[in-house]
Amino acid sequence: MIALLLACGPKNTEPTMNVDPLSIRPAVAEPAAYTPPQPQESTLSMGAGLWLEERSDLPLVSIRLIIEGGAATDPPAQPGLAWLTDSMLTHGAGDRDAVAFAAFAEQQAIELSVATLGTTSVVRLTTHTDRLDAALDLLADAILRPTFALADLDRVRALQIGDITQSLDEPWTIAPWVSSRLYFGESHPLAHPNIGTAEGLAQINEAALRASWSSRYVASRAHFVVVGAVSAETITAGLESRLAEWSAGEPAADLPPPEGVTDGPRFVFVDNPDAAQTALRVVMPGWTVDADDLAAGELATVAVGGTFTSRLNRLMREEKGYTYGARARVVSTENYGLVVASSSVQVDSSAEGLTDMLSVIKGAAEGFTPEEQGKAYGSLRTDLIESMGSRSATAGTLAGLVAMGLPASDLADSITNAAAVDTTGMQAAWAGRADLTGALVLVVGDLAKIRDDVEAAAPGDWTVADKAFTTPEL
Repeated sequence: MIALLLACGPKNTEPTMNVDPLSIRPAVAEPAAYTPPQPQESTLSMGAGLWLEERSDLPLVSIRLIIEGGAATDPPAQPGLAWLTDSMLTHGAGDRDAVAFAAFAEQQAIELSVATLGTTSVVRLTTHTDRLDAALDLLADAILRPTFALADLDRVRALQIGDITQSLDEPWTIAPWVSSRLYFGESHPLAHPNIGTAEGLAQINEAALRASWSSRYVASRAHFVVVGAVSAETITAGLESRLAEWSAGEPAADLPPPEGVTDGPRFVFVDNPDAAQTALRVVMPGWTVDADDLAAGELATVAVGGTFTSRLNRLMREEKGYTYGARARVVSTENYGLVVASSSVQVDSSAEGLTDMLSVIKGAAEGFTPEEQGKAYGSLRTDLIESMGSRSATAGTLAGLVAMGLPASDLADSITNAAAVDTTGMQAAWAGRADLTGALVLVVGDLAKIRDDVEAAAPGDWTVADKAFTTPEL
């Protein structure tokens, strides 16, 4: 009846305007509330930690075993020892040689690998729940009973040296390696590439592998992150039954602070003849994980170079077009914090690229707009949500918290803290970066083509560093 009355009522005789509906910007709704999952936390009988996030949507399980230590434990004369040792864990263990180990993993559809980072090693395992027992057996063999066969050692070492040799011809790989050496200092545990050096790897024998493994793969340095269709009772029993006799060992040593750049800025070239591009890298002091202004610093860094529309990428890629991308990111640990801005540019734009990068870094001291603050917060929030979108991604995100010594609640806290940051806080947090105090400015490229222009565009006390890390003699 109401519809009929409306139909029979008086018609609106006022003229209507022709409006293109595509010209009307849709209203943006408030983002949906999101609370990061909080894993169940426990400690196994041998002392290893355990975080479990149960997900029953698929019959799959992702496991991360985080071992404190990483490449920072390498002896000065054997850089790359932890990497080589970790690689060998999946090349023969228990009663299986390298071929049998790989064949069993393939037959059972078990994915097992080890990644060596600066201060941690991460064992990554993915399996179907029906094969969880077989996967845990394989994992236990790898971490408790590696064989370190000489024939496999020579083969894996040769592959590692080949990767190093190839990387020393790539400016975008040389830049982070050299910047670590110069920023942290030649004798710092994090000075050398995680993958090591050819000279250092040549010094490694089975005894060195076993020493690295036995000191690092101990229960006191271990923490498991498990995400997937498995109960707390099942995974706890599975790990306890296989690792009950795992020795406690000694905790990892604390790292000294960076000592290569004390006042700065320090301007350094690395010559890479015939390089097709020039790598630009600026490393600045950042924020530790417990710094009061970490959230503000993260938002400021995102605005400077954390997204496609950030200042660095907008200027260097979109407006000037001499790079595929320019980025800035935050590295935060318990011992130190870094802000790293980087890009690879066309050779003939090396000077302009460095000038633009430094101008953006310095210009951010003038402040940020509310739009930048909103975009930065939205980007951080979106990245966090996406990082928890799958089992593997969730396991990796939680493993990152473990590696940084943070509680699982830090995920929710990071969203809350970022939401409370305004543009004034962002500006204050960035103030300590803008003048390049304590910064390293590194340019890697063909110096015969770029040096004069770069020195003219960015005056400073430029020096030249070797691209290879020098390994001390035994």
